[in-house]
Amino acid sequence: MNLACYSYLVAHTFVTFLFFIMNKQLRKSWDTSVKLLFNLGLEDRIPDHLLKLISATNKHRWRNEASDKYLGCEIHQFIDGELKLYHRIGSTNRVKKLNKAYFKLEDTLMLILNKVKAKKKLFNQHKDLIVNVIEQVKDNISIDRAIRMFGISRTTYQHYKSLVMSKCDRSMIYYCLRKYPQQLLKQEVKNIENYMNDEVYRYWSSSSVYAIALKENAVSCCLSTWYKYCNLLGLVSKKISKTTDYHPLVTFRPNQYWCADATRFVTNDGNKYWIHFLMDHYSRKILGFNVAKSPSKYAIKKLLEEAYKKYRPDKPLILLTDGGSENINNHVKQFLHQPNIHIIHRVAQKDETFSNSMIEAFNKTFKQEFLNPIVIKDKEMLIDIIPKLLETYNCIRPQYVLDCNTPNEVYEDNYITLNEHKAHFDEFRLYRKQQNNKNRCLICI
Repeated sequence: MNLACYSYLVAHTFVTFLFFIMNKQLRKSWDTSVKLLFNLGLEDRIPDHLLKLISATNKHRWRNEASDKYLGCEIHQFIDGELKLYHRIGSTNRVKKLNKAYFKLEDTLMLILNKVKAKKKLFNQHKDLIVNVIEQVKDNISIDRAIRMFGISRTTYQHYKSLVMSKCDRSMIYYCLRKYPQQLLKQEVKNIENYMNDEVYRYWSSSSVYAIALKENAVSCCLSTWYKYCNLLGLVSKKISKTTDYHPLVTFRPNQYWCADATRFVTNDGNKYWIHFLMDHYSRKILGFNVAKSPSKYAIKKLLEEAYKKYRPDKPLILLTDGGSENINNHVKQFLHQPNIHIIHRVAQKDETFSNSMIEAFNKTFKQEFLNPIVIKDKEMLIDIIPKLLETYNCIRPQYVLDCNTPNEVYEDNYITLNEHKAHFDEFRLYRKQQNNKNRCLICI
C-alpha cells in the first residue's frame, strides 16, 4: 500500500469517527410514553409538531415492537385499557360536555364546603353561585340531579332562583313584589331596623323590642315574621332553648308566689356587691331591692317587710327562695311568724319540686341588659341607678311572654291580650298585598 492510499484511509477513518461522535451528541432519546402511544396505535394523541420530528424508521419500529420486549410490560395492558376508556369518553362532544359539567359542579360544591360547618346557612349565603352554576350545566345535567349533589330540595332551589333571577329593587329585601306580595312594606321594614338599632332597646331581647313596636302600632306582623326580617337584615338575637324535662312553676294571679334571690355585681372601682331582689312570680314585677357588701340575713327580711306593707296582699302567699343562709335565718323566721303576716316560706327543690329559675333568669337579664351597658363607678352610683332601671323594667319594657305587657300592667291587672294586639293583622295583610301589587318593579311588568 503506497503512502497516498494510506493517508486517504486514515483521513476517511478520522472523518467517519468525528461524524459518529457529533451525531451521537446531537441525537436525543424519545420519551417512553411516545413510544407506548405508537405501540398501542394511539399516535393520533401526539401533537402534530412532535409527530413531524419523529423519523419514519422510529415510527415503524415502535409500531412493530413486541409488547413483551421489556420487563414490566404487563402495565401496558392497564394503560391500554385506561387510554381506550379515555378515548371513548372523549369521542363525542356530548359525553365530554357532560363530564366537564359534573366536574364543574363538584368543584363549585367543594369550594363552598371546604371551610364551612353550617351547610344550610352557607348555601343560603351562596345561593347566587349555586343557581348560576346549575343554570349553566342544566343542558347536560338535569336540575334534579344537580340539586341532589348540593343536598337541597327542588322547592328550596326554586326559591333561590326566584331571589337570584328576579331581584326587585323596589323591595327592601329584594324579593319580587309580584311573587311575594305578602312581604312587609318598606316603612314596616324601616321600622324594624329603627327599633332594633335604637340605643334605648339595644340590650333588650328581640321579642321585647317586637312587643314595644307592636304596642306602638309600628308593625303589623307576628313574632316569627319579625325574627325572619331581623335575620335578613342581620339583626338576629340569640335563642335560648329549654330542656324538655323541665317543669317550671305556674302561677295564676299576682301575690300568689313571691321569689327572692341575690346576685353579685362588681362596680368599676373593683368592689363586689350583692343585690337582693324580691319578685312577684306571676307578673315578674320587682317589688323591691337591697344592695349589701355580702349576702345579708337582714336584706330579705327588710324587703319582705317593705313589700308587704306597700302592696298589702289580700290572700296568703308563698315565699320561694333557695337554701342560702341569707334566706333561712332567725330574722326572716321572726318576721314570717308574726300573727298579721300570712306568708309561707318554701325552699326551691327541697320543699317544692321546681327551682327558683324565674328570678335567677331575671338576675341574668338585669345585669346583661341594664347594668352592664352602664359604667357604674361605686356603690353610691349603683344604689342610685337601680331604681331608675327598675322603673324601665317594670313600667316601660314590655315582655312578649306577658302578651306584650309590662310587669306593672300585669300586676295591676291593667293589660290587654296578645290577640287584641293582633286584631288588625288580617285587615292589614290585605292592605299590604294591594300596595305591593301596585308597586311592581320592571321585572314584574
